[in-house]
Amino acid sequence: MAEKHAGVGHVVQVIGPVLDVQFEAGHLPAIYNAVRITSDGYNVPEPIDVTAEVQQHLGEGRVRAVAMEPTEGLVRGMKALDLGEGISVPVGRSTLGRVMNVLGKPVDQLGPLTSPTEAIDQAVGAWGPRHDLPPTEDWVRALRRSTRGQPPGSQEPRGRARDASSSMATS
Repeated sequence: MAEKHAGVGHVVQVIGPVLDVQFEAGHLPAIYNAVRITSDGYNVPEPIDVTAEVQQHLGEGRVRAVAMEPTEGLVRGMKALDLGEGISVPVGRSTLGRVMNVLGKPVDQLGPLTSPTEAIDQAVGAWGPRHDLPPTEDWVRALRRSTRGQPPGSQEPRGRARDASSSMATS
């Protein structure tokens, strides 16, 4: 099955995990889009298939991307394919206890993951003060309450007051 690509470009600079990629006019990938760099047409000992994420538009059809895999063997001129969407990783109960790399590929040798996937760069909810907690609430008490099933803001039982005579050593 052939993959559909939003744009085709080529690598113009490699500095460690940072890649500059030149794309055709009018086919600039969006920020956070995944870009796949392959060694098609290059004589290399091992095939190269590196996924990078676009971080910055440099102008004149160029983007700067950060590789999510080792870039050894990458050279200028290699083909780069805009995948048209961001990097997605498996989510859900079947991922619990599994070891995956940053691309969501399992590395624990327990077989493939068949979970649904979600993009790693999603909009987050609103940040700000939590009005459902009293001002004196600290995160440790909130965590303790949440593990005991108590609603936030309820009173936490205090420990027994220590009696001065019980804390003193008797001789």
